[in-house]
Amino acid sequence: MNDRGPVRILAVCGSLQASSGNMKLLRAAAASAPPGVKVVFSDHVRSLPPFDLDLEANGTLPVVDAWRRALAESDALLIASPEFQRR
Repeated sequence: MNDRGPVRILAVCGSLQASSGNMKLLRAAAASAPPGVKVVFSDHVRSLPPFDLDLEANGTLPVVDAWRRALAESDALLIASPEFQRR
């Protein structure tokens, strides 16, 4: 716990596939989180545009603002990077 309440961990899966092994690992980590830790899953990666300073100069998009808020409201970030995708 911290001054704001439970420790908030933002979980981000780099793979967009619903059955991703990385998502399964993030869910397992969330299920084993100790008391006082809240794991929140973010799906922002799915809709974030590529980074473009020209877009930033004209103001940020709502999805970018939401992503930044989610990061700012979190105490930690847990990232599972994409795995090799076989077909």
